[in-house]
Amino acid sequence: LAAGHRITVWNRSLGRAEALVGSGAQEARSFAEALAASPVVLFCVDSYASVRALLETEGLGGLLAGRTLVNLTTGTPREAEALSVWVDAQGARYLDGAILCGPNEIGTNTGEVLISGDALAWQVAGPLLTCLAGKVRNVGQGVGAAAALDLAWLTMSYVQFIGVAH
Repeated sequence: LAAGHRITVWNRSLGRAEALVGSGAQEARSFAEALAASPVVLFCVDSYASVRALLETEGLGGLLAGRTLVNLTTGTPREAEALSVWVDAQGARYLDGAILCGPNEIGTNTGEVLISGDALAWQVAGPLLTCLAGKVRNVGQGVGAAAALDLAWLTMSYVQFIGVAH
């Protein structure tokens, strides 16, 4: 919104999008309405299974075809690859990503996001995604690359936390 993009938001929990709507975002009444509102759709939910359940919602029909889907849900390279294959079969493009910062750093210069996947999808979504953080890095066309690097980062972080606790 701050960068001048038109944003449509939808959240599974009612009322969670109020702050964004107050800042100028349009709120969709359903997932299908949110999907129909934009050629680039960003997901950040609790699991790849939740993303897949949303995408398999009855009544979506051909809404996926031609869209670029960007998934920032934490998962494994295998989950990223499986979802990419499924999305491709629906006629859409797919990027997988990893957020390497806390929620308060999203939209700031200190935030960092990794993206991997389809080169054409990156051309379409990359300019929009650069608004998410000061460092938005495309780590290649291997769709599982961002998830693999995220797991490595999390492992390193957990070891540091355990060291401090010890």
